[in-house]
This record gives sequence, structure tokens and C-alpha cells, in this order.
Amino acid sequence: MERWKKLVAGLVAMAAGVVYATHGHAAAPIQKAQAPGYYRMMLGDFEVTALSDGAVALDMKKLLTNVKPERVDALFKRAYMTNPVTTSVNAYLVNTGSKLVMIDSGAGKLFGPILPGEQWVVDVTEIAVSP
Repeated sequence: MERWKKLVAGLVAMAAGVVYATHGHAAAPIQKAQAPGYYRMMLGDFEVTALSDGAVALDMKKLLTNVKPERVDALFKRAYMTNPVTTSVNAYLVNTGSKLVMIDSGAGKLFGPILPGEQWVVDVTEIAVSP
């Protein structure tokens, strides 16, 4: 969980730099509501919404290149896990209170037909945001 908070904090820091370096026109009140397809959390004064873009099965033996495949197998067995690992793909909406910042890796169809592609699982209008 601590690792997740650091990742989100880093993303928010990058987004904050973009917010203050560019001129934005969007603003929305803090929502604090939850529903399937997205998750909100407060990070200081910012509200961060993770928008589900689906899930993809990642082969850890291909992803973890500096370790022998046998070692990966042993670690997975020890953790009662199997390979490939189902991994969430998300975009993030950061609400600063005066601006909205969208952070998306732009993977699109990179993972093939597994993900919806150019459309999020959640409709952004459901989270009180106009695209």
C-alpha cells in the first residue's frame, strides 16, 4: 500500500507541474463518491480518481528481465500466485479544486483486444466530468 501511495504521489506531483505550467480551464467540486469503474482518494488537497481501463494478463517472465525464469516460478509458488498476473490498467483524473488534470499512459490498443482500447470502462460523465 505504501508503494501505491508513493506512485500516486509521484503522478500527482507530475500533474501539479503540468497544471501550474499550462493554462487550464476546467474546474469541478471535490466529489468523494465511489462506484464501480473508478476509485477516488484524497491526497492532501487533491482528489485523485483512478479510472479503470480494464485489465490485462502480464507474463512476469517477460516483464522481469533481470531474473531467471526459474526464480520467478519459485517466487510465485511461494506466494501462492500464478503467472501471468492480471494487472489493472488505469488513467488518473486529478482534481486540484480549480483545475482537472487527466493522466493517461496512452496504451490504447497496445495490449491488443483485451482492453476496450480507446474507451474507458467507466463513462467519465458518471463521475461528474465533461470530456
